[in-house]
Amino acid sequence: MKLSLLLIAGSLFATTSYAQLASNVKQNEKSPKENSDRMERTHSDDIASEDEAEYSSRTRIKANEAPESLRKTLQGAEYKGWENAHLFRRAGNGGYILEIYTRGEVHSYRFNNAGKMTRHTR
Repeated sequence: MKLSLLLIAGSLFATTSYAQLASNVKQNEKSPKENSDRMERTHSDDIASEDEAEYSSRTRIKANEAPESLRKTLQGAEYKGWENAHLFRRAGNGGYILEIYTRGEVHSYRFNNAGKMTRHTR
């Protein structure tokens, strides 16, 4: 009787272990698109971490406090209404962040100290 219970318990353990192993193998055999999506999410997470650090070390400034080189760049059509948007000076590495809110979307622009745009995100 004890031997029968031991064999049944062993069989259940072996079956469960095999099922978990098979499940892990299937997860690792994703299509190239799924692997690409996973890598993209990881890259997005890295960008989000960078942005989080950047946002914690910025100071909001008024439009008239922006340097002339940046104000000249912001005269372009894509920055229309920038005077009423959120403008920040980045600490440490310098540069500026402009956030324009339109139709429920946030357009975030990064500029270097010379006023040249370095990055645009939505």
